[in-house]
Amino acid sequence: MKKLLLIFALPALAIAISAAYAALADKKPQRKIAVQTATCWSRTFEETIGIISQVEGVRYVESFSQILSKKFGEARLGPGMTDEQKAFVKNLLAEKNLKLVAYGVCGAANEKGIKNLFEFAKEFGVELLEVEPPVWQLPIYDKMAKEYGIKVAIHCHERNPRNNWWDPQTVLDAIKNFENIGFCAEIGAWSRSGIDPLKAMKIAEGRIAGTHFKDQKTFNDLKSAAVIYGTGCLDMKAILAEFDRQKYDGYFVIEHGNDQDKSLEVIKANVEFLKKN
Repeated sequence: MKKLLLIFALPALAIAISAAYAALADKKPQRKIAVQTATCWSRTFEETIGIISQVEGVRYVESFSQILSKKFGEARLGPGMTDEQKAFVKNLLAEKNLKLVAYGVCGAANEKGIKNLFEFAKEFGVELLEVEPPVWQLPIYDKMAKEYGIKVAIHCHERNPRNNWWDPQTVLDAIKNFENIGFCAEIGAWSRSGIDPLKAMKIAEGRIAGTHFKDQKTFNDLKSAAVIYGTGCLDMKAILAEFDRQKYDGYFVIEHGNDQDKSLEVIKANVEFLKKN
């Protein structure tokens, strides 16, 4: 009788295991979503945090040297803040249940200034600094990234005369001997520069530390505007699939500097896309 029951049970067990594997295959990745405060560049950091905090599913922010608050005049978020200003930022983030995880694009003129950036990042729990430094500074960033336990990423800006960081091969050649420096995969900037983001990501494979995740209205156009994910010229689902293939575990950072009067709606729409895909 036990053998007979076992015979009948085995097919049912096989079906259950198959269903379990199918469910796992269909499960969407749990993406860590952040918003770059440059999405609301025309507002203060305080005002921007108020907007981001209204979006369900977003608990992380990336910022730049944005004006802090009307109460502090022209003071900006960064290493130069006073103790009062630092306390203000920490309280604001805690009140809105948000965490500052990345900062950039930033830079400094010398090693002392670079150290100040890392001290600031350490104090605020920043995990990634995004930079566009001169090549001679790379050993300094690599050394301090290791010392502080904070990642550094070269921000792949759009094609410009200041540097060649927009070119993924140039970035890879520059950082290949620095294990603590990676790529900030700037999907929109690559597109505006005429670079296929999927090809750029393959060049950067294994070294992507962060991303500014963008869709663009037109390709190979430095004046192209960012658009809501899935409505532009880029295959955003294929790009997400490539991030997944590479087992990217960083933040998907929404950065959309257009439509300043519709920032909240844009952020919400992009968050929904990331959740569904």
